[in-house]
Amino acid sequence: MAPMENPLKQIHSIMNDENAVLIYSGEFNQEIVKSMLNYTEGKLESSGIDDLVRKKIFNVMVEQLQNITKHQYTDDEKSVVQPCFVLIEQENYYNLVTGNPIHVDTIQMVSDRINQVNSLNADELKDLYKQARLNSRISEVGGAGLGFIDVARKTENKLDFGFYDIDSANYKYFTLKTQINKIIE
Repeated sequence: MAPMENPLKQIHSIMNDENAVLIYSGEFNQEIVKSMLNYTEGKLESSGIDDLVRKKIFNVMVEQLQNITKHQYTDDEKSVVQPCFVLIEQENYYNLVTGNPIHVDTIQMVSDRINQVNSLNADELKDLYKQARLNSRISEVGGAGLGFIDVARKTENKLDFGFYDIDSANYKYFTLKTQINKIIE
């Protein structure tokens, strides 16, 4: 998976792609997430893709949308870019791309966690997941730090991410791109 160069231009390009299954940019809340999940579930069921692939897409989508909802920008700065979610179908895989502002104080922690996850094989990810479940505490935003591990385990691919300057001293735009391979018979 090639790294994302300019996320806003790439996301805009993806949004214009005829293979886009779902595109959303704006405020994320439980009702919007529920609608997005219902729409995608119906669209994937009618597309005839393999059940295992559909389940992976749905599960990863739930995790990514919950992360945006929990961690989305809540300050009064109006110049910050809105979060987004894009699901696009390619010939041999699906890409799920999220983007959202993230406070600069959390960048190192997020980067370290994703790099750790990306450095592990499937068995090591399984062990890390078990260890994290046993040793974790629920954070103030309701998570236990399992999201990136869970996404990497479900996609069986490395996570592609970046942090990009936006019109804010306190925030960067965090992008996460995950790939789910289609089952080729």
